[in-house]
Amino acid sequence: MTSHEFRTPLTTILASAEALEYYGHKWDEEKKLTYLHRIQATAQHMTGLLDNILMIGKAESGNFDLNPAPLNLEAFCRDVIEDIKLSVDSQYSINFVLQEQKK
Repeated sequence: MTSHEFRTPLTTILASAEALEYYGHKWDEEKKLTYLHRIQATAQHMTGLLDNILMIGKAESGNFDLNPAPLNLEAFCRDVIEDIKLSVDSQYSINFVLQEQKK
């Protein structure tokens, strides 16, 4: 499971870097920045994965402090969708629909 969790973001990083290498000369600066930001965000995600592994190790050793934090679920879902879009064929479309909670 851990291997899969690291391979997915690594695939995103490699695909984005290859796209920049082979097509970057054809793209405008905005598109290049989009791919660069995707690489940076995915690298940060991998850092989070490593932090999680370290946290599991601490929990197993009994040396664990719990500090829950809020999660921006919409941003998280959008990031996951962007990662998936990089790893699937462009013939597929992924749509994210956010339904606001009624108050």
